[in-house]
Amino acid sequence: MRILFFGTYDVTAHPRVAVLIEGLRAHFEDVEERNIPLDIGTSQRISAVSSPRSLPAFAARVISAWRRLLRAASGMPGPDVVVVGYLGHFDVLLARARFRHATIVLDYLISGASTSADRGIGSPLVRRVLAALDRVALSAADIVIVDTNERLEELPAAKRPDAVVVPVGATQAWFREPKPGDVSRLSVIFFGLFTPLQGTVTIGRALADLADDPIDVTMIGTGQEYDASRAAAESNPNIDWIEWISGAELPDIVARHDVCLGIVGSTPKGRRVVPTRAFQAAAAGCRSRRLRFFWHVPSAPPSTCGQSHLAFVRDRRFCGRWLAPPQRLRSFWHRDRSSLDSLGEAPRSSPLCSSRFRSSEVR
Repeated sequence: MRILFFGTYDVTAHPRVAVLIEGLRAHFEDVEERNIPLDIGTSQRISAVSSPRSLPAFAARVISAWRRLLRAASGMPGPDVVVVGYLGHFDVLLARARFRHATIVLDYLISGASTSADRGIGSPLVRRVLAALDRVALSAADIVIVDTNERLEELPAAKRPDAVVVPVGATQAWFREPKPGDVSRLSVIFFGLFTPLQGTVTIGRALADLADDPIDVTMIGTGQEYDASRAAAESNPNIDWIEWISGAELPDIVARHDVCLGIVGSTPKGRRVVPTRAFQAAAAGCRSRRLRFFWHVPSAPPSTCGQSHLAFVRDRRFCGRWLAPPQRLRSFWHRDRSSLDSLGEAPRSSPLCSSRFRSSEVR
């Protein structure tokens, strides 16, 4: 069976696609790529759709990338399965038109409409346009991949039988043997895009409350709430703010920390996703905390976040238990880094794809 990854995805910015590629290559021999990264982020895409001035330039870049994609795909044997990578709302339409006899798989990691609402970008009209784009993209796919059961429930009822849940996972490059840390001080790391979903302003306020406690913090990245987060944590001298780290360096840096922060935001989307960092930190041997109580109690004070971290330091038995190598957890992540077994099983109930992509073919 020939599998083709196709689209304008960017594995350096969104490693989810690389996880899927690694996973399928672990199971199938013939997995190829035709990829022209568009280098336009989620917020920029939403802004382009919402701005008449930006839309022509955005469309021109998409069309240019598509021409290059089509040239790259010309002359190759016809694939049985085409996987359209993350942020593929437009690419899936091209894939459907170009590979008419293939099974089209869309990695539907985000909804354009819900992301616009979550980040506070775009007017109600723009969100309706994005919702329409979501529906069109889903209708073009034979199989839809989502990362959590909650995201599965968001899909239109007609698409759920042909959908499959594949956790975000982490690539092989993230895996490290966990090492014991200094229990007298806690080392905490956050890395991300500083979006409202991630709750970095809440993290900043909590860090301000921990200024006199034995906690060393590394905050990596920039984004929408970076300035507000840094201002909130200004009173804490134990924070190292790093605006950019290469993807190759990041796993080693994360592995040197005890705790990796995931999502502490209070947006509705926060209740439905598991951050990539949870998988990456576990793979690196770092203990990842998602602090889920912030999702369910949006009005919870930042001090709650701070107190939870102090528990690691002040209770030595608690700290030792959480910082010990979590073998069962690591085993789960290790299996899940290429968790495409579920992708192979999903189409068994699908009349569109059952003959092409069966679980019996996953070895």
